[in-house]
Amino acid sequence: VQGTYVATVRLTPQVVAQNPVQISDNQFRFYYDYSVTAVGSVPGANIQKTIKLYSGATVVDVHLDNFARYALFTSHHTTPSGGTVWFTANTNFTGPVATNDRFSFANNPSGHFTQEAIQHQNTARFYNNGSPLFLDANNNANLDVPLFDQTFERSHDIINLPSAVSQTDLKTQALGGVSEPGSTGVFVPNDGTNVIGGIYVRGNQGQSADDATVAMSKDASNNAVYTITQSGATTTVTVDYSSNQTKVQTSSATSTYQGIPDGVGNEGVILYVNDDIQSLSGMVQEDSEVTISGERDIVITNNITYEKDPRVVGNEDYKNLLGILSWGGNVRIGASAPNNVVINGVVMAHNGIFTVDNYNSGSPRGVATLLGGAITSFYGAFGTFSGSSPLTGYGRNFIYDARMLQGLAPPYFPYIGTYTCSDDGGLDAKLTWQDEGV
Repeated sequence: VQGTYVATVRLTPQVVAQNPVQISDNQFRFYYDYSVTAVGSVPGANIQKTIKLYSGATVVDVHLDNFARYALFTSHHTTPSGGTVWFTANTNFTGPVATNDRFSFANNPSGHFTQEAIQHQNTARFYNNGSPLFLDANNNANLDVPLFDQTFERSHDIINLPSAVSQTDLKTQALGGVSEPGSTGVFVPNDGTNVIGGIYVRGNQGQSADDATVAMSKDASNNAVYTITQSGATTTVTVDYSSNQTKVQTSSATSTYQGIPDGVGNEGVILYVNDDIQSLSGMVQEDSEVTISGERDIVITNNITYEKDPRVVGNEDYKNLLGILSWGGNVRIGASAPNNVVINGVVMAHNGIFTVDNYNSGSPRGVATLLGGAITSFYGAFGTFSGSSPLTGYGRNFIYDARMLQGLAPPYFPYIGTYTCSDDGGLDAKLTWQDEGV
């Protein structure tokens, strides 16, 4: 009905919480009361009606954005050699994706994106039956048709990857402020009684003979266990959260310290390797928030899972969370990894790619499922295809860990430098109105 309609929204800080509450170093909580009054008037029918929403309350959390918020982020959406990597029907992203370049889509359908997709360039690349073209559009008619559940934003501002300062910070956290050891080996910095850093592994860079293997697990007492093998020697680090103790066991000695290897900032377990990690696998114990950071390549050789899947109802309070971070190399799914490999964690290759060894040879290996996200400089290939049929390597099934949009991130993971907010769902509740009269 034609007429005049006006709504007034009033949002005020709650009296009991005038100031925001600091939840963590980078997260703040705001408490608001709100009310809505609406007036409708139809002059020709001599009708005027006012309705008012019963006042309600909502909570808004504002937090510093972390790169872990992306299901996929690339600085350059090509292979390191400049080759195009296409999104096909085997591509499925649940969560935000972004690139400082442009995305490339092939076939109908050519990928499914459940959250926003953003790119810096104003045109996307479409396969176009083998004659690629660039369009400022969401699809190429009915030839190349990605499915966007939300928006596909082009011409977005550049998002800068973190600097080397962040790498130095992680190394400092792992070393606990002490000098780097002069010899190779596995070190848990301590003052004789207390753990003062994280877990630091020193190797001879470029000499593959002493590249470390890292296996995560738990023991019969539900303690987190990190088994690190280097040059034939094995060090087992057991973290007992219930007693706040860390046990370090080698072939010749066992030492127990107060505290856990969570760095100087106590954000979570930090394991830093100044060399390659030739094998990474295992399970992240339910109470563990962990970042495994290396200066060179990190090779995933078997499934990496969370003890408690955060997607399962009832697991909301479990902390298990993993970051896999390579500063100077690539994160690779190795040739010995199983078909349909599963990786739970946020993967970041600051100057490299997340890729599959021998992706363009052999037979199809099923689908690589990532519960988390991938942040890389260049885009790494996972497999090859012909038309809509896979030929080699893995298809991608990247499932977003929704905890990241709530401000959660692996310990010491790099920040973007911008803020985002989320509410407690109070605004989505069923609204109750009252008639203010005619």
